[in-house]
Amino acid sequence: MNISDIMIELKEIDKGITLIATEYHDVDLNLLHVNRMDRRYLLDTSTSIQIESIINKIGELPDSAIISHAHLDHAGGSGYLSSKGVNVISHKITASLLSDNYSAIYSFFPNRFIKWIGEENGKSFVNLIKTELGSPKVSSTELPNDSEFKCFEAFGHVAGAIICKVGSVFFTGDEIQGSGIRGREETNSIPQISSIEEYLMTVYKLIKMRPDIIVPAH
Repeated sequence: MNISDIMIELKEIDKGITLIATEYHDVDLNLLHVNRMDRRYLLDTSTSIQIESIINKIGELPDSAIISHAHLDHAGGSGYLSSKGVNVISHKITASLLSDNYSAIYSFFPNRFIKWIGEENGKSFVNLIKTELGSPKVSSTELPNDSEFKCFEAFGHVAGAIICKVGSVFFTGDEIQGSGIRGREETNSIPQISSIEEYLMTVYKLIKMRPDIIVPAH
């Protein structure tokens, strides 16, 4: 798919919180832009080849970007943003995974997958991952933590994953998955869970917080 053909739509879902609805190959991809209480945050960074188009669509750089987890379609744009002076924030485990090219690639595409798709296809896919991941960069592991805006651990999908709460809107990355945005029809999501026990604990934690709107990345 040519980058110029990729759909990027903006829709305000709460005061100062804008859904960025785009796509990653054959699945929908959501990000959030937060501009409220003198803060400008981008939640997730898409891929290295798409992030510039997303920023152009928004019309401004955020002050900070938060990576929900280390996979390339969520962290790949971090290198571009960092080069523009944006403070890129993640969980410390995500920062560790992204600090090494090998770990960043194979946390998304473990070596065992090559056995399933074959050596040749595996190499092609790794090359695609390298392109879309780019040169990820994390500058801080200090997650927001106040009554209006906070991020917290949410394991189950992958180590180092977080969920961010802005007011009554929860951006769940790939950490909470179901049938898209609750109460909306913008997206569908695809279950991808590595630890059922941790995933259920994350779901329970979220239920207790009583969110009004849940926005998954896929």
